[in-house]
Amino acid sequence: MDKHGRVALFIMLRRIERSSSTMYLIKSLSEEGYIIDIFSLNWCKEISNYGYKNINFYSYSDHDGEGKSKITKQILNFKLIRPSLLKLYHLVKLHGVKSGILYSTFLAKHLTWFLYLSYIYPIIKNKKYICFIGIDTLGTIMADLANYNNVPLIYYNLELQVERQGIGRLGFYVIKELEIIAHNNSIATIIQDEERAKVLFEYNKISEDKQEILYLPVSMMGTSFKERTDFLYETLGIPRDKKILLQLGRIGSERMSVEIAESAQNWHEDWVLVMHGNFYEDTNPIRKLNKRGNIFLSEKGVPFEDIPKVVACAHIGLVFYTHYGKHHHNYYNNYYIGSSSGQLAHYLQCGIPIITLNIPSLKRVVDEFQCGLAVDDTDSIAESAKIIFDNYEFFRENAFKCFEERYRFEKHFENINKFIRSLT
Repeated sequence: MDKHGRVALFIMLRRIERSSSTMYLIKSLSEEGYIIDIFSLNWCKEISNYGYKNINFYSYSDHDGEGKSKITKQILNFKLIRPSLLKLYHLVKLHGVKSGILYSTFLAKHLTWFLYLSYIYPIIKNKKYICFIGIDTLGTIMADLANYNNVPLIYYNLELQVERQGIGRLGFYVIKELEIIAHNNSIATIIQDEERAKVLFEYNKISEDKQEILYLPVSMMGTSFKERTDFLYETLGIPRDKKILLQLGRIGSERMSVEIAESAQNWHEDWVLVMHGNFYEDTNPIRKLNKRGNIFLSEKGVPFEDIPKVVACAHIGLVFYTHYGKHHHNYYNNYYIGSSSGQLAHYLQCGIPIITLNIPSLKRVVDEFQCGLAVDDTDSIAESAKIIFDNYEFFRENAFKCFEERYRFEKHFENINKFIRSLT
């Protein structure tokens, strides 16, 4: 296929493979024939393992052991600091002295970013790009800081950063203000749905009429996965006559895992609970609850492309997110999770009916498509599972329908590709 031009992606995520839609975006742009330059602080080289075409990867890190002495020498090198000084000048000119102070504070705090911007300047300045795409908050800030030639900027938002999240007050303030500047400088925003867009634009003090909004739910690529597999039965030694209720992904307090394990002690004797994914907390509380032997912990990860083999073993998928108070940093991300849940998209692609906590954005999905049930607490899982098992094919077919209409990646990528082509 003829190449359509060059696109730059700025990725500051530590584990890019955990963002399925980002991986699929890279793959789809590659298959469309775009040349893709990926700029990252050496955090996502796993992209190269997937064999995508037309991709150039530019990373930077200081691993040679010279440490502070080398950093000092580079900072004192005028050729390296010149692009950063030019960016500082243009920021102050366009957005005032405050933006210049924020920029200087950020780079002083993150010297690696300062050096990386100096490193990529000669790479970027002589190339003609259709657009820059900043992946999430930090990626978009980096893209904006590296945008010396007024290339059209697209902000791809993954997480809503509206409250402090594990960083100090000053650090959050600086990052948030730089995000607002970068978002204002963007011509378009990619985000999961209308509700999340409203929150993002409101907190960033931007009118939704100011730029194009492109919707991309967390979704899966490819057709429905209709085969049943035996993966969990074989790897965990589960008796074949048992029905599996699966919790997938992050296992811990944020996903109400202990509460789910506790409820499993009152389930039908033919049902088992499997927890598969990233166990980011101590599993002893869950193990102590396993008095009936009906809880199985699947702690060995699988490659991303093999996740459907895990999911297709299950009969029901559990989608539970802690409903935090409004000032918790994850309140909005969890409250508006309906189009932003990877586990939900995985279940639906495999036709697995779901039981979810009664969060409005999730309840709307199961109510609209009749692909599962929403409950007020984990104690209600057993009752809802019985309703689903009594009419299983009905819920299963609706799960496939929901995937094809709402959570299939290709359907949403068409609009993004059309918009990028319009910039050429």
